[in-house]
Amino acid sequence: MKKGRYRHHTGKKYEFLDIVTDTETDENIVVYRELFDKFNVLVCPESVFTGYVPGSGKVPIFQWIED
Repeated sequence: MKKGRYRHHTGKKYEFLDIVTDTETDENIVVYRELFDKFNVLVCPESVFTGYVPGSGKVPIFQWIED
């Protein structure tokens, strides 16, 4: 996965920071930051970050836009 900026399917922009591992489940977790409002640092499963909007066909949840 490329580090850099991503656009959420709703139009908001985020910065991908890193992938970490949940020690309880061994699941890959994406660490990313809002590029709006309070610039909160957020996490979600890698499968969600790289997935597609349910019922949309092939609209990605997050799409890479730049370094």
